[in-house]
Amino acid sequence: MRSNDEIADADEEALFILFVDYSTGKVSMSMLGEVPVSRVRMKVFKVGGGHDVDCIVRSADVLGFQLHWLGVRSFMCPGSDCPACAEHVGAKWRGLLGVDVLEGSTGGRKCGLIELTDSALGRLRFVADCVGGSGFLGLHIVASRKGIRSPMRIEEATPGAARVAGVREIRSEIVAAAVATLYGLPSPGPGDGLREWEVRAADVARVIIGKAMSRLALNGN
Repeated sequence: MRSNDEIADADEEALFILFVDYSTGKVSMSMLGEVPVSRVRMKVFKVGGGHDVDCIVRSADVLGFQLHWLGVRSFMCPGSDCPACAEHVGAKWRGLLGVDVLEGSTGGRKCGLIELTDSALGRLRFVADCVGGSGFLGLHIVASRKGIRSPMRIEEATPGAARVAGVREIRSEIVAAAVATLYGLPSPGPGDGLREWEVRAADVARVIIGKAMSRLALNGN
């Protein structure tokens, strides 16, 4: 059995989440569009040099944030009053987008998140404008890099093709919950909008990154 708070792969009909009610320890499964999730784990697909990622977009928009690299890992920047920004630690923007990655050899699909750079987001917006309609949901795209340090590119999988119909959306709250799991932040609570979650997550991120900065200072880094 997969871990209790791990998101399952998508099939053609629906996406399901195994989740835990941490107040009772009860484990249950429900459809993605109906659950208030405590913890979600989703695979993050990073586009490496010389590789293409063929995917159908399942998010209406990108969830973006700034990251600081401290020591051996990345920490989410809380924005205002960030201890790392105060010490002029560099930051980079990253965005996550819900997708189904298509496996050409098997005909299968894997649900997850694709990591975007700021330049790739600009290209994604260009593709969306060319296809027409609003948001990114249903776009069939190919993400690629020529080399490990090359810019990430986003192209239409089939130039001139319409959006894929009937795509089940991975809501922004689910992506936010996956981001929260990645960076040790609180997940969106029942009734939370994205803005309310961002404020709570920033408060916790500020404490986490402050402690990381203190550890680095103690270690003389």
